Amino acid sequence: MQVKYTDIIDMASAFTLLLLDSEAGGGKSTTTQFGFNDWSMGGHVMKTMDYDFIFSMRFRDQHLCSLKELINELIPEDMIKISIVDVMTCIADASLNILFFCDGYDEKNIKSEQVFQDICNLAKIHQHVKIIVTSRPESIRELYYKFDQILKIEHLKILGIEESKRAEFLRKYHDEFIKAGVSGQSTDDLLKFYKSCSTRHKQLYRLPINLVILAWLWGNDPQKVKPINSAAGLYTAVIEIFNEKLKCRIIQSYPDVMDKINHDIDELHELIDNFKEQVYEQSLIALRYDRIYIDSKGVKCLNNVCRNNGLPFSELKGAYLLSKLEWKITLSETLEFPHKGFLEFYAAKCIEIKLIQGKNIKNILLELYGKHHKKYQWDKYQNSIQFLGGILALNDANLVEEHGQDIINFLKETGIGNNTQWYTVYSDLKVNSTAAEKFAILIAPHLDLNNFTIKDAEVEILSALLKYVEISTVTLDISDTEISTQLPTLLDVLRTKKSIINIFNIEDKHVSMWNASIKQNYKINIENVVLKTEHKNLPFLSYLNFIGECHLFYLWRELHTAAPDMSRWPVRLLRTAAATTDALPTTLKQLYLGLLVDPTSGAAKDPGLDCLTQQCPHLELLGVHVKSGSGTDHLPNLPKLQHQPYLYLSQLNNCYLQWAVETARTLKPSGGYFKLCLPSCDLRVQQLCDLVRQLSTAWVVVGNAIVISSPHSNQEEWQLKQETRKFLHCDLLWYQNDEELRCKESW
Repeated sequence: MQVKYTDIIDMASAFTLLLLDSEAGGGKSTTTQFGFNDWSMGGHVMKTMDYDFIFSMRFRDQHLCSLKELINELIPEDMIKISIVDVMTCIADASLNILFFCDGYDEKNIKSEQVFQDICNLAKIHQHVKIIVTSRPESIRELYYKFDQILKIEHLKILGIEESKRAEFLRKYHDEFIKAGVSGQSTDDLLKFYKSCSTRHKQLYRLPINLVILAWLWGNDPQKVKPINSAAGLYTAVIEIFNEKLKCRIIQSYPDVMDKINHDIDELHELIDNFKEQVYEQSLIALRYDRIYIDSKGVKCLNNVCRNNGLPFSELKGAYLLSKLEWKITLSETLEFPHKGFLEFYAAKCIEIKLIQGKNIKNILLELYGKHHKKYQWDKYQNSIQFLGGILALNDANLVEEHGQDIINFLKETGIGNNTQWYTVYSDLKVNSTAAEKFAILIAPHLDLNNFTIKDAEVEILSALLKYVEISTVTLDISDTEISTQLPTLLDVLRTKKSIINIFNIEDKHVSMWNASIKQNYKINIENVVLKTEHKNLPFLSYLNFIGECHLFYLWRELHTAAPDMSRWPVRLLRTAAATTDALPTTLKQLYLGLLVDPTSGAAKDPGLDCLTQQCPHLELLGVHVKSGSGTDHLPNLPKLQHQPYLYLSQLNNCYLQWAVETARTLKPSGGYFKLCLPSCDLRVQQLCDLVRQLSTAWVVVGNAIVISSPHSNQEEWQLKQETRKFLHCDLLWYQNDEELRCKESW
């Protein structure tokens, strides 16, 4: 079950501890910050006003050791009359609803763990206290292990930003960059670029952090964006811009540095690279010790690199990191990362450098632990190793082929939790045809094939991966017609596997795609069809086995009688123009039938309605459309059903008044019509009154209403209603929009 982000707060009220996990950059911090801000602004979006107090903590913070310290920090300085004791008393008050947002459990340290433990102890005692915790997937198991026995837990996975909302997200972020003076580019051009991206490319931007980086890159240099197709490519482009800005600042503001290197730009570039390599080294060390910062010892190493090379440390550290001063025994400096994703990307760059030196991934990581190698935790390096695959693909295809298998084996050992991550890994590693086949064979066995669904962005990748696994059942949830050229390849792979294919939905826009893709020897089930197509040739429908209710509209157009055999379809509602009812499904409940007209005689062809109740024993409702001017000699009698039928007489004018009466009389439904609908009617008030009287004289019964589309004044409408009620004893309804009536009531 998918839950909207606006309903997360509602869900939290039913549990003590709500866990939200997502992959790196998936929007965990954004969700908690949004919820906290929503509450402070009135709770109009996420319904946070059910809570009297909402508190927020970050696991990455190191300066707080207890819940009381957290509360003390959150109390505004100008509220001097409120003490910690007052707030703690309120929290313990059972009449108040309390919520804690705890962000980034995977970034925890000893101090923040103690703060969180205090919060959980409070929730254990007081049922009105609720907690929402965000984390990377690899830490969720630990939370269950610690708290499953003492707190009521629910777990949700953040999937990222849905496709329909990404453009608006991009617009807002880039507009903010413009206001802040960060970007001088056009937001509309950015949105045009995004919309031009392929389905697979857009999948990269399902993660909020990647959309933010895209907006930032566009603001700095749109040319950097266009060749990017991986997360590693995004971060690499950011570092390149950091490099360029740093070089410009040094050249413009530090003439002594340039004099020392004789204004050699290549040498400056080399010196900066030396500093970055040390940043990468310190990042890997920080990851090893579960820190999201470079400690004072690492800062000293970076400072020494700058001093030895004659570079301004303040400029270089500010180019790639964020400085933070802390009082311990003395004032000390640490360097933080703009986002944990940058820490992991920098660590991946360090591993890349060591691979080039001839080492392998496992040995590189084991060296970090030294004599404590038995205490290693591989899962913390999962995102870095994913980055590594993309980095190698950008820089050296030979390294990909050499180390790709190690990357896959390592990721398997860290326990990648979902197929989407494997798709990303494969997409990064398939640098050429040889690598594509080699790594498809290695990755395919690790896919979770239970309840397997293929979406738009996955068609191309799974056309390669599924060759190497056996899969019995697949559901296709395809909505993007752009992938129509890739779909036949996937279906051919599934056919060779003798897989049962379930298509989740087919809409009108998909008709051409499925016509070109589906062949007779596929085993395909369909759960839902909503077609309003005017296509004359729908051969793929003959090859489908319908397993859910189907709504078919406009299946065959006038004079087109080559109907597929529908007798086995569980169609609930069918609108069609047909020469015969022989092929109608026995499960049919509602049929709207357009009677075909013989072009030579003008007479309606008999579709065999006298046998309709035998052919469709579950039929409850029948609608019949007859075009004005059609001959009435061969009109069939309508069968008696559970409900009165609808009759549609289209394009009436004064010349067809007698024809309309004769048609309604000839069809002779038992019990009369439920509604008599006159789409595209061109009759004046007096002519409509005449029609009503003549229908009454011909003993035509209308149980509910006559529906017309001609516009009339209020006085005319009142007159028509009076006439209709007097002679036919039914109501008069009308459509305000004639085009709407033509589309909905005529076919």
